Amino acid sequence: MKFSRHIFLLVLSAFTALFSLTPEESALSPQGITVIAGNDRTMCLNQSLVLSSLGATISGDVTDGTWISLGDGLFQPGNLSTVRYSAAQQNNITYVPGTDDKTIRGFYRLMLISDDGNGNEKKTAEVKITFQTAPPLFCNSNINISLNENCIQVVDASMLQSNPVPPLSNYTISIYDSSGKLIPNNTLTRDHIDKEITYKLGHQCTANYCWGKFVVQDYYPPVFACRNDTILCTKATVPESVGFPIPIGAKIDTLINNIYTVSNWDQCSKVTLEYKDEIIKANCAKDEDRTIVRKWKATDAKGNSSTCDQKIVIKRIPLAAVIFPPHYDGNDKPAFECGDKFPVFSNGHPSTDTTGFPIIGNCSNLQFNMTDVRFDLCGKTFKIARSWFVIDWCTSESITRNQIIMIKDSKGPQMMCLDTLRLEAGAYFCKSGLSEIPQLSKILDCNQYTLQYELKDRNGFASNQFIKYQQQKYYLDELPVGIFYLAYIATDLCNNTSTCSTVIQVKDNIAPNVVCKQTIKVSLDGTGRARVMANSFDNGSNDNCGIAAFSVRKMNDKCGFGTAFGAYVDFCCDEIGTTIMVAME
Repeated sequence: MKFSRHIFLLVLSAFTALFSLTPEESALSPQGITVIAGNDRTMCLNQSLVLSSLGATISGDVTDGTWISLGDGLFQPGNLSTVRYSAAQQNNITYVPGTDDKTIRGFYRLMLISDDGNGNEKKTAEVKITFQTAPPLFCNSNINISLNENCIQVVDASMLQSNPVPPLSNYTISIYDSSGKLIPNNTLTRDHIDKEITYKLGHQCTANYCWGKFVVQDYYPPVFACRNDTILCTKATVPESVGFPIPIGAKIDTLINNIYTVSNWDQCSKVTLEYKDEIIKANCAKDEDRTIVRKWKATDAKGNSSTCDQKIVIKRIPLAAVIFPPHYDGNDKPAFECGDKFPVFSNGHPSTDTTGFPIIGNCSNLQFNMTDVRFDLCGKTFKIARSWFVIDWCTSESITRNQIIMIKDSKGPQMMCLDTLRLEAGAYFCKSGLSEIPQLSKILDCNQYTLQYELKDRNGFASNQFIKYQQQKYYLDELPVGIFYLAYIATDLCNNTSTCSTVIQVKDNIAPNVVCKQTIKVSLDGTGRARVMANSFDNGSNDNCGIAAFSVRKMNDKCGFGTAFGAYVDFCCDEIGTTIMVAME
């Protein structure tokens, strides 16, 4: 046993040494050669074969070789019996069949032989070319050609001939629209629907051709992209939510009574899409509520229609998944203001249209009810404990949650004061008389309120002593001449206060009662002048608010002093012995 094991190890070592190559030696090791001469084909007798059209390849240790003919033809140009593969690939080298190829055998073979490889033998491959006689050509005008799902169609011989002879590429086709214009690439589009197209059919093996006509039709219906779905019963089941069975990129344009118009779906025209639902109730089986079988029908402008059935399984939700409405107490959601307008029930409680209700969607196994308990607060404000009861008829389980709703009054009364109230001082006293405080035209508040008044002078000092209360009314009395500020202070039952102010302006609009001395004698001084002060002419003038100052002027002047009012008047020598009239104010 030991001897055998040693021999095995020795052989393995020798084997390893035998196949251990340097990188240079590895690059030169045989890799094999693969030769492909191309696919067999059929050609006309009058045709030559372009070698590069065969798609022949040589790969492996070598990439070049030689073409040879097994017939009696020659390679052109040059009348060659052989030609290099690389030259044929790079140049327009053709094989022209010989007489025996055409008349005796009816075919010919070409062989592609590779060069010698690195220790490999040459590899060969053949291709057979069979000659084809001209097939009969039949053209008629009783043909309809339908466009495909992309609303195009490339016309080939199989559409124009009942039994075309392969290869179809040997047929020549030209098609023309109704105006005689050549249609590029023999490609029909939506522009040709219902149009009569003229065609010319020929074959490369003959100079003959024929003419015919066909009508382009659209028989291809819209192709649905139907997808089944499973959703919770709280979700909407309309197509806008679940999805439409239309391809990506299609666009829903219009909707009328479950009928849609879809563009970018059928490539030939817009599509009318409609559906009807069949409901299959689960009756509490498993965790399903119901199944909707949505039967879709799509019709294009040519009346081609298709259908699909979309299955939508609606799952029930447990009570734990029910979403209850939030509190409207100023924490979860803002409380309601008693002066605001919002939907209410007949008892004045906020409606569920605003405050919400448990979200159970269209779950037929769930139902709910509610009960309100009211707690009055200040004035017309109150709180509601709205109790929601939800039951699952499939499990007989139920759950109750409270929703707190508050109607509060956090705003003071809304009011607007007069800008300015103007009062006049009396004729014999420099104070205003008794004047009722004007009532505000409008005070708005959801609750009852009380109104107070506060008077301040222009320096901000309280002057409430001028406010009198008589016979359940408030008056201003004996206000001195000047500016005052009257504040209206309204406080509602929830102690919300609002204030606005009116400027009180007391004016003295009565002019002083002026009494003048009728005659004054004036003596000039040593300079020939005399000055008489204005109050020297007063003879008991009076005013309800007192006289602030006197002024006087000469009615005429000989001295050049002027006749404007001033604190005094001056006289001169030119006025000696004359009587000068003066005016005092």
